[in-house]
Amino acid sequence: MKKAFIAAAVLAAGLCSGAARAAIVTNGSFELGTNNPAPGSFATIPGSSSSITGWTVVGSVDWINGYWQASDGTHSVDMNGLALGGVQQSITTVIGQAYRLTFDLSANPDHLDSHPDSRQLMATAGAFNSLFNYNFDAPPNSHSNMNWASYFLDFTATSTTTVLSFNSTSGQNCCFGPALDNVAVTAVPEASTWAMMILGFFGVGFVAYRRKRSGTDLRMA
Repeated sequence: MKKAFIAAAVLAAGLCSGAARAAIVTNGSFELGTNNPAPGSFATIPGSSSSITGWTVVGSVDWINGYWQASDGTHSVDMNGLALGGVQQSITTVIGQAYRLTFDLSANPDHLDSHPDSRQLMATAGAFNSLFNYNFDAPPNSHSNMNWASYFLDFTATSTTTVLSFNSTSGQNCCFGPALDNVAVTAVPEASTWAMMILGFFGVGFVAYRRKRSGTDLRMA
């Protein structure tokens, strides 16, 4: 019986880790690429560019390197470069597997006096999408404190590859858009998988308890 419990735990963990490995986002914090902007600055990246490793640019974006506080590392992306812009990449997924896309969102803090106090971003994962609105906090964002907020989008893969895309939908064309960082995708275990894991872990714990109890009984004898 104890072998069955342990096997269930190993199988469930294997299912989860295998699905998670199949959905790795490349360069989710935008740290890697060619023509990297100098520290404390940014570079405007045109559409169709692959300068940011793993990502294809749509429209125009600004690739930030320490110009303002990043959520993770030193880089992030302003989704409005010289026009409304976006980034996208394809990840490997398992058909029928549920996933959660997570990311951190902020907004360009420059010239808040002449631009709306919110920014909008459309996040898409395959056939699933949602519009996310970032409102400036009080006090408003600053280069040293971007007030990053975490968001998520749940989706179920319908193909072995799923396209992730983020696009600015803010009204102004240039140049102060939503800011994106720390993109990741994780597999969401199904209820049956959770049940197997819990059952397996219970079995492992029970076996450990029995061994401890047996040792105690022997010492008492």
